[in-house]
Amino acid sequence: MGKKVWFRAFVERLLMAQFDTRELVVDVDGDVPFHDETAACWVSIETRPALAVRVWGIAADGIRPTAAALREVNDLNQRAGLAKVTLGAGRVVVEVRLPADQVSARSLSRACGHVVGMADDVGVLFAGVFGGSTPFPAAVEAG
Repeated sequence: MGKKVWFRAFVERLLMAQFDTRELVVDVDGDVPFHDETAACWVSIETRPALAVRVWGIAADGIRPTAAALREVNDLNQRAGLAKVTLGAGRVVVEVRLPADQVSARSLSRACGHVVGMADDVGVLFAGVFGGSTPFPAAVEAG
């Protein structure tokens, strides 16, 4: 079994345990989708240039790259220790990349939790301040 096949099987087994399922939902790109509140997230298994796992989420869509929005992205990146936030093609994306030798049940769980949590928070912020929307609507709390 080649390294790429073994690595994909290893990551998929970790994800099945994390999401408490016997069968993963995999999209047409081979990514595993998940979400919690407002962000749409995926786990991608990368094989080039090196084996890695990329956990990423779309926090907000329809965001114009104004100076204020880009300043906010820069501020978030200066404060974020684990994740990277980008704004491109109208999308705010939060991501964490784990090199293959750092992938474990714990690191993958932390990366998924960190990305979905940060993307939920950042998406609501960007949608509220800069327009646009989150992939899933924010729950409206009863007053």
